[in-house]
Amino acid sequence: WLTAEYIITELNTNSAITTPCHEEILAINSWTTQTPYTLKGYAYSGGGKKVVRVEVTMDGGESWYQCKMDHQEKPNKYGKYWCWCFWSLEVDMMALLASKEIAVRAWDESHNTQPEKLIWNLMGMMNMAWF
Repeated sequence: WLTAEYIITELNTNSAITTPCHEEILAINSWTTQTPYTLKGYAYSGGGKKVVRVEVTMDGGESWYQCKMDHQEKPNKYGKYWCWCFWSLEVDMMALLASKEIAVRAWDESHNTQPEKLIWNLMGMMNMAWF
């Protein structure tokens, strides 16, 4: 496992949802159902590649909503990006209530993205399916 074809030298494109957090309870009343809820998270890519798009689905991948992105860092003098970017998306509370699952995927500047299903490998490394 120490030969060049197996050594991992770059991270893959990945993303995560931070809000709502796991097992968070959302208050449902006449006021909150009229107000949008803001989903939040972060994304990153390897090799200094910029994350250029983050999308969220609330219907198992049938439709995707493009998120607002916030790049806190500027590229270095070589045009590389080494930090996470943060993303957010305002969604209708009723649509959120109707969804069974929320998933996110990111795209980098080389159009690498996260697959729907986990890709198995012997070492269990570089898993990056929708999360």
